[in-house]
Amino acid sequence: MMIKDGYILRKFDYKFVAVYVGDDNSKHSQFITLNTTGAYIWKLLSSGNKSREEIVRKITDDFAVTPDVAQVDVDEFIDIVRNAGLLNE
Repeated sequence: MMIKDGYILRKFDYKFVAVYVGDDNSKHSQFITLNTTGAYIWKLLSSGNKSREEIVRKITDDFAVTPDVAQVDVDEFIDIVRNAGLLNE
């Protein structure tokens, strides 16, 4: 799975915002505010096709969290971007 084309991630102070910048004018008001973990997952999904397991493994390698905590965070994030229609699967 990966983030659909046309979206970029921007940092404002301590928050991150994913914004649509593509050609479809109907999506220009679409944005999502992300925390640091969400931005990290967004970057992973934007860099190429990643499985849930790859993302969980990367989070447990790079952050001080258990696989169980990482799985919950990844699942919540995937649900949000899937429901917003931002995910290619």
